[in-house]
Order: sequence, then structure tokens, then C-alpha cells
Amino acid sequence: MQTTTQTHLEGYRSLFDPNFVPAVIVGRNKEFQFIRGFLIDNMAIRSGGAPNDHYGASILVNGLHGIGKSTLVRKVIADLETEVCCEKQPAVENVFINCTGKTEAELLMDLVGKLAIELSMPPDSLPDMAGIWSAIRARAGKLAAWSYYNVCFDNMESIPVTFLSKVSSGLKNLGINLLFTSTIRNDHVFVDNLDVSVDLDVYSTQDLETIVSQRVEVAFSTPAPALSRLVTDAVVEFDSPRPGTCINILKYLYPRANTGGIDSVSLADIQECARNALSGMSFNELDLTEFFSDASIAMLMFVDNIATFFARSETFYITRKELHNLYFEACECIENGKSADEFEAFVASLLEHSILFKSSREPSSFFSMIPATFLKNYLDEVLA
Repeated sequence: MQTTTQTHLEGYRSLFDPNFVPAVIVGRNKEFQFIRGFLIDNMAIRSGGAPNDHYGASILVNGLHGIGKSTLVRKVIADLETEVCCEKQPAVENVFINCTGKTEAELLMDLVGKLAIELSMPPDSLPDMAGIWSAIRARAGKLAAWSYYNVCFDNMESIPVTFLSKVSSGLKNLGINLLFTSTIRNDHVFVDNLDVSVDLDVYSTQDLETIVSQRVEVAFSTPAPALSRLVTDAVVEFDSPRPGTCINILKYLYPRANTGGIDSVSLADIQECARNALSGMSFNELDLTEFFSDASIAMLMFVDNIATFFARSETFYITRKELHNLYFEACECIENGKSADEFEAFVASLLEHSILFKSSREPSSFFSMIPATFLKNYLDEVLA
């Protein structure tokens, strides 16, 4: 049974640890089984062949930043490691290297460290690149002889071409499995040395919300369906449907929820954290100023009722029925005649000016990413 401290640390890791692997991978079963099956077939061939016939596999996983490439690769390898250990086969050993912004020399030293290679170099001397490559190949050959060794290169799009070619010829041919993640399809010569390439598409809204719900429950030790849904809706509206952006919003929320509990997180908190995480989420103040300047008194009262609803309500959404009631209240307040056509026109205008958005999962529900206080300030200026 997990202690409170263990649960808290696991919750923290689920958001801030780039190496965190969830218990279940959502929406990637086809890709998961493909990569797993390919590696298992490679392991089976190697286990039945002569030592000098050992060849590793090379797999590229390609997709947008934050789409879950590294998580998928880590999950496949983690499951294989558990499966092989249970069957008492040669061990599975894994090395992970983040390639972002690194030179060939830096990547080489990463490999040296991860493969536990001892180098004897005179102080202040320049690294002997050829000698280091020879040491890596010698060490890799020994490792591959008694274990299934996987070297995973994350964010390989910035790797020098020469390094990629040497890795392919120097490690794969010795029996090391190479797994690469990339945000772009590479068109240089290294692609010719790949066995397979797996492209990850964006998630469906339903799968994305499931992923967010899982992370919320792990991070905050309790489910929060409305929060998960709103985070998903905001990302789908302003970004690509990818988990990385959703998790960034949850990172910003973490201090608030960790202090007062997940129930203490307000709509204003989520709106602020979403603005911090979503570069595309901005408001055209000139457009809003023109909207409020041209709006009828009935529209202004309607928006005022909506802002008051979001400010006072503990819910993050407003239904079409609730909007209808707020429109009626606005008409009654100014003794204006009610009109179904006017109501529909008002809602359409609010959607057009990004004051309201339809939920991607429930089109009859609406949400707002503009804080109620922000709307009230505009209304105060217009109605003053």
C-alpha cells in the first residue's frame, strides 16, 4: 500500500518528470504493439543465431512535440524489460539520451557515461574522437553479447548527420537496438539505415481527455472530470490535441491544487494557467473594444449576466439552457421583448468574438477563457 509521501511523489513525477511512464498508454495500442512486436521478433532472431549474426533494430518514432513519442518508447521498453525478466531470458538494458542542442562531442560523452566506459585522457587535452568511437564500439559489442541493449535518442532532429551515420553503422551492426524520436521526418542519408518509421498523429478529443483525466488523478490523488474536460477543451481550441500542452497547464495548476486541494482550483485559476501554457491563447483587445462599443443594451446585459454566472458559479461550463435563461433575465431587466432569433444571434456573436467556445465533447455546453473580471471591466467602461 502506498504511503502519503509515495503518493505525493508519484503525483509530482507524473507532471514534472520527463521520464514518467503512465500505467496505461491511451490511444496508441496499434503503434505500441507494432514497435513491441518488431523488437520481440528481433530478439527471437538474435537468440537463435550465431553471436556474429547479431544485428540490432533501428526504429524512428516521428510526431509533433508533446505528442507522446518518448512516453510510447519508454512504455514499450519497460514492458519488454518486465516480460523478459519474467521469462528469465537475457536481460534488457536501456540507455536514454536527450539530443537537444548537443554537439557530436557532447553526444559521444553522453554515450561514454551511459555505457560506463572509462577513458584515459591527459588533462586539458582535446578528445580523441576516433579513439572514443573505438571504445564505444568495443563496449557495445560486449554488452550486446549478453543482453538485449536498447539505446534511445530523444529529439534526434538536431543530431549531426555524421553522428547518426556512425551510430547506425557502429552500434546497430553490433546488435544494439536504436530507437529515435523526432519532430520532423529526416530526409538525409541516415533514413536509409532505418528499419521502420512510426508516425504518431494527434489524439482524438476523447482519448486526449482520458489522458488528462489519468494525469489529474495521479497528480492530485483524486479525479476532477470538469477540470480535465476544460483543460482538454482549451488545448483543442488553441493548440494541437497533444498531451504535452495539457500537462503544461497542469504543471502551472500544481502549486494551487497542492496547497488547497483540487477542489480549490477556480475557473480563474485554470484560465490564467491556460494563458501561460498556450501561446496561441490571446485576446484581440481592439476586437473586444469594438464588440462592446457596438453591442446593444440587451447584449451588454446578457454578457454581464454571463460574467456574473462564471464569477459566482463553481462550475466551469454553462449550458445552452442556462444561457437562454440569462438572456431572458437580461430582456426582462430592460423590459425588452424576447426573441428566439435574437438569442441565437447573440450566442453566434459571442462565439465569433471568442467570448464563448463550444465544448468539443459536448456542443450543448460552452466555456470561456476570458476571466469574468476582464469582461466586467469592459462592461463598466461601456455602461459608465
